[in-house]
Amino acid sequence: MCRDCTADVREVLEEPGRFEGSNRQIVEVEEIDGDDVHLANHEPNPAFHVSHVGELLHWLRDDHFICGVSSGTTAIMTLVGEGKRAECSRCAQNASQIWAVLNALPDVQRDGQSGLAPNPQGQ
Repeated sequence: MCRDCTADVREVLEEPGRFEGSNRQIVEVEEIDGDDVHLANHEPNPAFHVSHVGELLHWLRDDHFICGVSSGTTAIMTLVGEGKRAECSRCAQNASQIWAVLNALPDVQRDGQSGLAPNPQGQ
């Protein structure tokens, strides 16, 4: 786990608290409790983990790409659900919310329609 990437994700999650997904869905952070991120309208369990989003950010910063949310070898569901970057069914089930958070980071840019890519100009 990369502490710098996780800290950067935590900072973004704490500041605006609202993110727009690729499907224009609004993702609103209600509370961050340790590593757990609770979203509005997602009770009672946390939606995803800060550290797993940090792992995805680290993946992007290492000049890799995320092809989308749910299908593909580098999709968020695959990367966090099948052990490539983490093994967490909770994060895999909420991949679209994670996509919205990653897309809000300055060193990440959209790659095509639903993919994400590193953005060196944003660092």
